[in-house]
Amino acid sequence: MAAALTMLQSLAAQTDGTQISGIVSNVEKAFVTMPDQYYMTLTQEMRILMVDRLRKGEEPKVRNHFGGDSRIDSIDQQNDWMRIRNSENGALEIKVLQTQGKPSAIFLVFTACAPACSSHTGVFTLDWRLLPSSVLSNVSINDFLDMDKIKEDGKKEEYVTSLLDLQLVDFSFAGDHNTLKATLNSEKELSQEDRDKVAPYIKTRQITFVWDGTSFVRQ
Repeated sequence: MAAALTMLQSLAAQTDGTQISGIVSNVEKAFVTMPDQYYMTLTQEMRILMVDRLRKGEEPKVRNHFGGDSRIDSIDQQNDWMRIRNSENGALEIKVLQTQGKPSAIFLVFTACAPACSSHTGVFTLDWRLLPSSVLSNVSINDFLDMDKIKEDGKKEEYVTSLLDLQLVDFSFAGDHNTLKATLNSEKELSQEDRDKVAPYIKTRQITFVWDGTSFVRQ
């Protein structure tokens, strides 16, 4: 990790500041120092090269470990967020969380689409130790359902959830990148007949969470 930071500081010294400021951002540090075991698509050397190309005004793209193309899709230094497009069907979002104005943790969102998108998340210390408890409450299919409507119609909860047996929920940051949105995609894998059965019991297809300095709070 120390070697990676030294290389990144060298990159900062080389840049004229037109693409990214000479001060290395927290999210760049997180991207470069992430252990390979957590991100098998891109080695640390590949990630350093992507940042180098970004700073030089070149396309921040490399051939990844699996032979496809990966690129830095978007970066918001002010809010310590970035998105890396791993492939046509996959992406990684990195968010360095702030508590009382200081970096406190790293939040990752891995998303894969086949074709409906689904994500898994993880939260780590700044030196990449996995935290045992998440700053985001568990999101399940039930969070998107209208339980009152299900009861009114004399249906059982299991009837609806069995139709939505593939729990496909994708997460993505929005706005100032302190807002996290969870979107239900399970319906996309259903037949039209089953979609029609489920539709009356979907209360919402998107849930919004906002970072309050200690956790993501549902809105």
